[in-house]
Amino acid sequence: MSFLDIYYDFELSLYVEALLAFVLAASFPSHTCG
Repeated sequence: MSFLDIYYDFELSLYVEALLAFVLAASFPSHTCG
């Protein structure tokens, strides 16, 4: 694997985690109050 492959995989994983966090926050609005 090249450095760019690792970099893009890392960026994609961050994007997916952020998207999942957003979905969870939208699903459970009570958790975002504090």
